[in-house]
Amino acid sequence: INITVQFRVQIILEVTDLLENETNPAMFTCRATGEPIPTISWYFNGVSVNLSDFNVIIISTTIESFIAINNIQSSDIGRYTCHAENVIGSDESSGVLTVNEAAELLEPFEGGRIATEGENVTLKCVGEGYPPPLVEWRKLNGSTSDRASITNMSMRTNEGNVTRVTVELMLTGVSREDTGVFECTVGNLLNTTTRSINLT
Repeated sequence: INITVQFRVQIILEVTDLLENETNPAMFTCRATGEPIPTISWYFNGVSVNLSDFNVIIISTTIESFIAINNIQSSDIGRYTCHAENVIGSDESSGVLTVNEAAELLEPFEGGRIATEGENVTLKCVGEGYPPPLVEWRKLNGSTSDRASITNMSMRTNEGNVTRVTVELMLTGVSREDTGVFECTVGNLLNTTTRSINLT
């Protein structure tokens, strides 16, 4: 007599969190045991993974399943859940995908700014990315005067952990010595971008 003992599903290789650079591939792995052999399915932020997405590939064996995402973007950031199930029960394990995104400089645009002597001038630099970019102002061919100061610095996290950083440089009561090129630099571990404004 052949006796088969059915038992509840158990995930024996947990899904782990991943941190990958933008455009790289990412892969989650899940392994489960149970009798009868469990079926494994994948969910992204609680919704069944869409296999019609050509960027997503799922490969499964009797006890193991892999989900691979090619050319990852900010839209791929989120929670990936492995759901294993048989007639006795089910088990789940989840991992979070975080994506490093290259720093992007949003403001200022290249160009010039005309100021009247004695006027207050604000130069704004805005960058975004993940990890949060470092945003800096500097004056080329000389230092800024004592009247120059950072008056506003703010950070805001958008959907997908992308952080927008704004830094405003205030020149109080500009004079002729403030004339020149001011350079804004935005950078993180993936990218650095620079733009300049000519103040006359």
